[in-house]
Amino acid sequence: MYKRPQHKINPIDLDTDIATGIGLPMSGVKYGTFNSLYTSKEQIIANLRNLILTMKGERVMEPEFGTDVYRIIFENVGPGQTIKVLTASIKAAVKRWMPLLNIVDVTADMDEHLLTIGISFTVPGYAINEEIKLNIQR
Repeated sequence: MYKRPQHKINPIDLDTDIATGIGLPMSGVKYGTFNSLYTSKEQIIANLRNLILTMKGERVMEPEFGTDVYRIIFENVGPGQTIKVLTASIKAAVKRWMPLLNIVDVTADMDEHLLTIGISFTVPGYAINEEIKLNIQR
């Protein structure tokens, strides 16, 4: 017997007038000071970007929040090793701080001045399957 998968919908996503949170950067272009986000998917993507782009030790009272991305990209090792360590840092941070996300794949492409990180993830039960790209200047 085939059992159809159930997908959850966050009730706040059904009301388009209620923001789920704020996006980064915090310079609002729409409505005042903050860039408001109105769906869970938008907020998850903003939170993931924030997690990856925050250096460990940067956040007050939460020194373990973030990743070692900025430290790793300036280490003097081969590109293959850099990508392995980078992937491990991102997966460890997501596992600790955003455990509902399932990281499907992490890709990285480095050239002399730019690191491009691609992260594919799902949120089981919520039918969210996304890929984000982050560009970091070296």
